[in-house]
Amino acid sequence: MSNLKELWLYENNLSGSIPPELGNLSSIETIDLSYNDLSGSIPSEFMKLSNLELLSLHDNKLSGSQKLCAYSVFEKALNNKEICQNSPIRTIIIVAGIIVIALIVIALLYFFVYRRKHGKN
Repeated sequence: MSNLKELWLYENNLSGSIPPELGNLSSIETIDLSYNDLSGSIPSEFMKLSNLELLSLHDNKLSGSQKLCAYSVFEKALNNKEICQNSPIRTIIIVAGIIVIALIVIALLYFFVYRRKHGKN
């Protein structure tokens, strides 16, 4: 099973937790476990899946894994907005971006006001 590329198990009435052993599928590119009754957290072993392009887990009862949301490959791959949307790391990045933009605007305003007061030398 080490060469498995795609795992499509959506709408199969699966319940329980996601087996952490799925994190050992080193060649996997797609995992779709959506529309099941899975619960618990997303296994941290999924962070080892460097080839993963799609991880679809929506319409389950899963709790988020903030570690997964921190990696952009997983944020892109996670087709599950409920899990990552409240990620503290996402909030920190957004706030930091707003602060940087505000500082740039303030610096530009200061520069133009300073030039106006002291001439265009």
